[in-house]
Amino acid sequence: MLFHDVYRAHRNAVTANLTALGLQDVGQPKVMMVLSKVNEEGVNQRALAEAVHVSPSTLSASLKSLEANGYITRHADASDGRAKRICITQKGRDSVERVGAAFQRVDEQLYAGFSPDEVEHIKDAYRRMLRNLYAIGGTPCPHAEL
Repeated sequence: MLFHDVYRAHRNAVTANLTALGLQDVGQPKVMMVLSKVNEEGVNQRALAEAVHVSPSTLSASLKSLEANGYITRHADASDGRAKRICITQKGRDSVERVGAAFQRVDEQLYAGFSPDEVEHIKDAYRRMLRNLYAIGGTPCPHAEL
C-alpha cells in the first residue's frame, strides 16, 4: 500500500502543479508527451492507447477533452478510413514544455533531502520492480527507463 500512497500523492501533486500553470485541462499529460515526439502525420489512436497503457475507450474520452481544448486534432487515417489519426496542435506543443516543468518541480520535491546517490538507488530499485512486474505479466511501457 505504501507504493500506492506514493503514486497517489505524486499524481495529486502533478495535478496541482498543472492547475497552477493553467493546464488543468490536460487530463492525460503522458498523451501529450508521446504526441510531442510524433511526426506531423500523427499517430493511430489504437497505437497511442497502447503507448500510454490505457484502453482505447479511456483514451477516447481523454482525446475528446484535449481536442475540445485545442491541444490535438483528429482526422481519418488515409490507409484505414475507420481509424483516426491524432496530431498535436501548436497549443499542444507549447503546453508540453510547461507540463514537463510541472513534472520536474514535483520530482525535485519528491527527492528533496535525498543525496544524488540515494536518488539513483531509488531509481534503480524502481527499474528492478518494473522488470519484476513485467516478468509476471505487467505490460511493459515503451517509454519506461529500464
